[in-house]
Amino acid sequence: MGPLRAAPLGFQQITSLSSAVGLTLPYGVQQASGTSCNLSGKVLTVGGTVTGAFGVGQVAVGTGIPANTYILSPGSVAGTWNLSNSASSETGETVTGYAQVEVDFAIIRATVATVYWRDDGTAPTGTVGMAMLTTDVQPFDYYGDLGAIQFISASGAISVSYYKLVG
Repeated sequence: MGPLRAAPLGFQQITSLSSAVGLTLPYGVQQASGTSCNLSGKVLTVGGTVTGAFGVGQVAVGTGIPANTYILSPGSVAGTWNLSNSASSETGETVTGYAQVEVDFAIIRATVATVYWRDDGTAPTGTVGMAMLTTDVQPFDYYGDLGAIQFISASGAISVSYYKLVG
């Protein structure tokens, strides 16, 4: 077996970290889109003109839908889907379903000022968490749950590149 290689999946720069912020994971090819959709809590009702097909595992994107929200299962009524995160109530929105992309790791670098991070389900504070310094010689390679990690800094920012390991 040859050396592992990494394929780039995307880049994100987060400049506002005044409160604990998670990452927005990249998503793949668009698989569905629906107009006149309604959102209420963890339920998406697909209406209007639909192109493609909504399905389990897709990343749901639209107004009122938090980042990293996935379609978990069909709802109890035809044309409804259960979401992994609670959305704000919206009526008549366009919602898009994207293929989920498996991210193996991220390279993260603090810019401007020290950034604190945690990935144990508790939000970091300006003094509690793992410190990431702008003077760190090496960037931070993170292989854990990218949906769980959160960052905070009074004046700092982070740059993140996402990768998938390939043959």
